[in-house]
Amino acid sequence: MVLVLALTWACGLSAQDTHYWTHQYGARSGLMGGAVVAGCDDTGAGYYNPGRLGFISNPQISATADLYQIDVLSIPDGAGQSNDINSTQVRIVPLLASGIFLFEGAPRHAFGFNIISRQYWSASGSARRKARENIIADTRSPGEEDYRGQLNIDISLQEHWAGLTYACRFHRYLSFGVTHYGCVRLEDVGFQVTTRAVGAPGTLYGADNIINLNYYSVRTLWKLGIAFDVGWLKAGFTLTTPSINLFGSGTVAGNNTIIDLDTDGDNNGESFAIDDRQENLGAQFRSPLSLAWGVEYTAPTYTRLSLSVEWFLPVGQYAVMRPNSNNAVIGIPIDYDSRKVFQVVDQRRGALNVASAIQQKFTESVSGILSFRTDFTVKQEIDGDGFEIGSTGWNLYHVATGLVIQTGRSEFSAGLQLTIGGGKFAQPVSFNNVSEQKGLIGGTGKVDQSYFSLSLIVGYTYFF
Repeated sequence: MVLVLALTWACGLSAQDTHYWTHQYGARSGLMGGAVVAGCDDTGAGYYNPGRLGFISNPQISATADLYQIDVLSIPDGAGQSNDINSTQVRIVPLLASGIFLFEGAPRHAFGFNIISRQYWSASGSARRKARENIIADTRSPGEEDYRGQLNIDISLQEHWAGLTYACRFHRYLSFGVTHYGCVRLEDVGFQVTTRAVGAPGTLYGADNIINLNYYSVRTLWKLGIAFDVGWLKAGFTLTTPSINLFGSGTVAGNNTIIDLDTDGDNNGESFAIDDRQENLGAQFRSPLSLAWGVEYTAPTYTRLSLSVEWFLPVGQYAVMRPNSNNAVIGIPIDYDSRKVFQVVDQRRGALNVASAIQQKFTESVSGILSFRTDFTVKQEIDGDGFEIGSTGWNLYHVATGLVIQTGRSEFSAGLQLTIGGGKFAQPVSFNNVSEQKGLIGGTGKVDQSYFSLSLIVGYTYFF
């Protein structure tokens, strides 16, 4: 029954699902790589540090987007030797819509809203191998067989946050703020492995491993921030609470079919299926407690130097979806509980990310920005049965540069962001050295993987 273990490999391409700093938000803040916990001065303050709203003197609205983003994922030998898995995606990523409101009767108070795309990722990959090899025992199929192995993976992930912010400047140099977020997450995963071996005319051996899961989860969280500002020196600290699940629903389905394969080594072929589909299951997703701090210094040469650090705490193992108990085995007298085998699980380790940026004022209206940030994976391998989400693990590094142009009533920013990453990839399947006992697949291991992304970032802020 080792084939059931293949059901845990469904999500092998969910790259950005294991990172917290993939996207940044705001006309200036996006190019700064998020190094603005201390000195955010646009509408993105509601996200980066709600306390900063108390120092912003102009009502404003803002929008930013990755107008074009190209993602290239390359996994040589991802499905076995010389069987590569590649994914290339071109997309438009909406990042931020936000605003700040000030009232004459409450000069020390500020209110704001922001809607952000916290996660926006999709990937698809495939691999195929055909060969003529002696795979089936000669006592059942003499000589070589025609072999076909095929893998298809499709991933779609979106997570959006909408928040309302209140800030109070309670001291000349100090301000406090809080943002209350509602979050909705939608994830859809499709995974299919098909293997076939054909011997003499009329003989067919094979296996199917098909997995589909999708869910949405609605949750809430709070971000609290305090900001210090004396003009040339700024500092900030924020705390983001763990999320609280409100409601969610999803579907999980799987089919593991064996066609006349000797899976137990008794020289007799068996045919059976492990099959179930359950809908309207309760679903949840958990995000961690995080702490961030930052500092920004403005030199007499109109050079702004910024640094931000955020520490994300781990998230312990939990069930995203847990099906009802049901015997999923068809064709042989074995009890295999769907509640255990078809559960969807998640677990995250902690991460410490750092962002640094420099902004140089060239003229009264034009500034240039260069930033760098880390984006470490929080992937945590899980032992046990079930489907695992966010199973890839590579560290990402982002470099962004661009210009900020200010006019009398608006601010426009445009620039490029380059992202690279690499690490080890756990093969979801191997089409080399295949055997009947493993469902016409071979042993898996870890191989190198690389990721590259190029984005055009554009932002606009209008001041009332």
